[in-house]
Amino acid sequence: MFQDSALDPGLAWFAVLLMGLLMVLQSLVVFILFRSAGKQLRASQPALSSLLTRVESGTTALRQLLSHVEGVPAKLAEVGGETPPLLASLTDIVTGLDKSLGSFVGRARSYLYEFDRAADTVLSNFSTQTFRVHRAVIHPAIRFSTLLQSITAVASRVFRDDDSPASHSPDQEIFI
Repeated sequence: MFQDSALDPGLAWFAVLLMGLLMVLQSLVVFILFRSAGKQLRASQPALSSLLTRVESGTTALRQLLSHVEGVPAKLAEVGGETPPLLASLTDIVTGLDKSLGSFVGRARSYLYEFDRAADTVLSNFSTQTFRVHRAVIHPAIRFSTLLQSITAVASRVFRDDDSPASHSPDQEIFI
């Protein structure tokens, strides 16, 4: 004859409980791992903040130095133009100094860009780690919610009311 393909309720409850226990265990392991990662991030945050503060102060000092250094060659050229008879040899020295300062300004500018890039990288990595911690906290809650919905669905199928008209097939009503 025709066999009913319904699940054994005892087996279904066992499977749901086993899944629930495994999900709770997995959530606990993930929680512990991310809690320790969060502690490490919180422990490294003051060092990163200190590093960023020092980089910002160094960047500010380099910008101030750069703004002062960029004006020096123009002022030295004015002084050289006002006293050419006495300072002909000094003009050659100033020209060499101008080239050296130009190369120094170029190097300082490139170092400043490297400092800015390093600070951006540190902030980007910090943001990525913060997102990962956030995701680690939210995803187990979503899984737990899905587990509760599954348990509710299985419970409603196992303990449904057999007296409702929809539970009787039309064949049973014919042979009353």
